[in-house]
Amino acid sequence: MSSEEFANLVIKKMLFKYMIPELSKLLGDNASETLVYRVLREATKDVADEVKLSEKIELKDICDVFKYVYSMFGNEEVECIEEGGKLKIIVRRCPLVKMVGSEPRACLVAASLKAGIIEGVMKKTILLETKSRRYGSPNAPIRITKVKSIVDGDEYCEFVVEE
Repeated sequence: MSSEEFANLVIKKMLFKYMIPELSKLLGDNASETLVYRVLREATKDVADEVKLSEKIELKDICDVFKYVYSMFGNEEVECIEEGGKLKIIVRRCPLVKMVGSEPRACLVAASLKAGIIEGVMKKTILLETKSRRYGSPNAPIRITKVKSIVDGDEYCEFVVEE
């Protein structure tokens, strides 16, 4: 095993297996989830800026961002449908669920990465709403609502995007 492979494995374990549960023990669920969301979002924005992501890949809309984030974990199957002035995004296979099982922290990590790229590359803030939580700015010009989730037992994840 190369040192790079080892480092990647440690980072995955830290992020998906240990960080959120350990923070929850110390801070409670709400505070730990908010902290993880903010830290990952800011780190993603910083890296996107540092590597000049917008110059290296074409991210022309929110659909492209979703496709890019899921492709980082080996999923190229993201479907985007324009419907009634809104964008519906369907993810039929979430590779993050394979890493952590049916625990919401998979969704939190994916949400943080999406927010960081949208805010870093597209220069727009977002509000992400799930059934139980809201992340981001309440006055954001982009609202992303998760209406279905594999983690909750649905067949697929579905997001509705309003700009």
